[in-house]
Amino acid sequence: MMAVLRVFPILLLLFTGTCRQEKPPLVDVAPSIQLVESVPLETDLDDPTIPNTSGVWVEMIRDAVRSLDIAQFYIANREGEALEPVIDEIIRAAQRGVVVRVLAEKKFSTVYPETLERLDGTDGIDVRILDLKQVDGGVLHAKYFIVDGRSLFVGSQNMDWRALSHINELGVRLTSVPVAAAFTRVFDYDWALAGGASPDDAENSSAGSTAYDGSPVEINDAVGKHMIVPVFSPRHLLPEGYGWDGDAIPALIRSAEDSLKLQVLSYSAFEEFDAELFAAAQRGVRISLLVSDWSLSPKRQEALKRMQRTENITVKISSIPEYSNGFISFARVEHCKYLLADAERAWIGTSNWSRDYFFSSRNAGLMLHSPALAAALHRKYARSWDGPYVSVMDTATTYTPRKRDDGSGN
Repeated sequence: MMAVLRVFPILLLLFTGTCRQEKPPLVDVAPSIQLVESVPLETDLDDPTIPNTSGVWVEMIRDAVRSLDIAQFYIANREGEALEPVIDEIIRAAQRGVVVRVLAEKKFSTVYPETLERLDGTDGIDVRILDLKQVDGGVLHAKYFIVDGRSLFVGSQNMDWRALSHINELGVRLTSVPVAAAFTRVFDYDWALAGGASPDDAENSSAGSTAYDGSPVEINDAVGKHMIVPVFSPRHLLPEGYGWDGDAIPALIRSAEDSLKLQVLSYSAFEEFDAELFAAAQRGVRISLLVSDWSLSPKRQEALKRMQRTENITVKISSIPEYSNGFISFARVEHCKYLLADAERAWIGTSNWSRDYFFSSRNAGLMLHSPALAAALHRKYARSWDGPYVSVMDTATTYTPRKRDDGSGN
């Protein structure tokens, strides 16, 4: 906590001295953290104690005074849907003088170009497209944004209208200068890459943007004490001293003494994580793994069935019912990405669990030690795990992956 208090006034002074005089001063805001969720309409997955994504996003962006940095796999709006007020708020932020930078992945910039073009055509908004495949063979899969260098949202939610109304999602909103600084450093690194810099040049150009030293950050707020470590991937495209989730998650698994609860869109076997999960099961840790019916390719099925056959591991498959108003492409799915270890520790991030997400693609997350947040995560997990939309994987059944596209290209 003292580290946060020392750094915050210094950054506040720097911001005040370097920004244009006409911008209002930043108001002191106490460090805080909260979970944020989206749930599919017409389901009983909503947790009334966890705020919904669309309102949180609008509030955070509306509060922006100096800067708004947005990194997204893609941005896909539809008029009249829940993302429209968010996009309008981004544009209004630029109109009142907030410096807005938007970074998106090349792979989907041609699939969903309309909203990116709308933003790029707005004065005060700069859009860059990152072709990470040319750098590292992966994609920009992270989903986060930073407000005024001190507030952050990160989670499974793509900036997609479907993610706000038709997908089960989980994210984190927090106010912490050191954590926001860590994400800003990574954003600046990727922003430089998208501008044509080499990885070495990107590292050098982003070096002055951080006030984070790699240490755990302590937040004390109304609900308790939280220890936070930001983590990112891939390992070889990280600023020096920053945590790699490919190390942090196996360490979290090794620390478990009683239970591990994992929810991801998809799980693909890879040695670095598989070995830790099987070792945990062998020492008596009870493991629950929840995946989506989207992700049941033959190879993934075999990996999941191997886990289901293992003592102390249970695999469940989620199938969210279709919307009553008709089929929605790439929706009605469990998309959360988090791991709970025992009663107090967790990882929440943007990665599905296959090797490429950790070794070649840009992702981001938080390692948490927080009794209060972990308790809320256990409640959210139970809503899916014990709910009406899941079934235990049958190792004798050959599953057909659920259709995600109606063929229209929407």
